[in-house]
Amino acid sequence: MERKITKLTSQSTDWQHKAELAVNKEREDLARYRHSLLNLNVKMKFQKFKRS
Repeated sequence: MERKITKLTSQSTDWQHKAELAVNKEREDLARYRHSLLNLNVKMKFQKFKRS
């Protein structure tokens, strides 16, 4: 489970960076991934909370 959370965190950071670049370049197609990123972050935080 820890490895999965680490992997998701890494993917989340990567997509956040891509989304920020997309917004800066006015690329709406990639900017939509920001929404997915936020959903992923919420899911990860919920999983961590659930395990505590």
